[in-house]
Amino acid sequence: MSKKNRKEDREKTKQDLQIEIGELREKVRQLQTELMLDDLTGLFNARHLRHRLTDAIERREELQPALLFVDVDYFKSVNEKHGHQTGGQLLNSVGRKIAELIRVDDMAFRYGGDEFVVLVSGGLEGATAIGERLRSQIEAEDFPVNGLEGKGIAKLTISVGIRVIRDGDTPQCIIDEADRAMFEAKRKSRNTLVAA
Repeated sequence: MSKKNRKEDREKTKQDLQIEIGELREKVRQLQTELMLDDLTGLFNARHLRHRLTDAIERREELQPALLFVDVDYFKSVNEKHGHQTGGQLLNSVGRKIAELIRVDDMAFRYGGDEFVVLVSGGLEGATAIGERLRSQIEAEDFPVNGLEGKGIAKLTISVGIRVIRDGDTPQCIIDEADRAMFEAKRKSRNTLVAA
């Protein structure tokens, strides 16, 4: 084999490797994205929430972040009436509605089951405004369902717990206190907001 042929083979191998490396990098990026997203709703998942909370704690003074813990009221009865597949479709619709109603810099997550979390900025005032927007718009929405009892409309409400992030917080304490505030909203009346 001549020197020219060996050089061409090396160049071809180098180009092939660069293409392969580029394809592998793209696959890694896709996998990283998939690891951050909830399969059902396409929102960020609980695993990614912990990373974002850590960032929010570090930027607390700048952003004045708060966490909204959102639970769909009486969702068990929705599953019983319409079936779990329709329940999943409704959760997807609620997740899309939440994503539509929040501001560009806010982040929505599906925490699990019928629970969602929204990380917002603007302190208690900003969190309350976003929480009220979510509550009122979801209450006003007609969610289409194809369930066990045929086609229809589901009317849903949500209970929201709000927890402003403070100095010395950990991600888990923020989640726990926002969750407790949400349960207080459910205990009071449902379809309401409570701040921790």
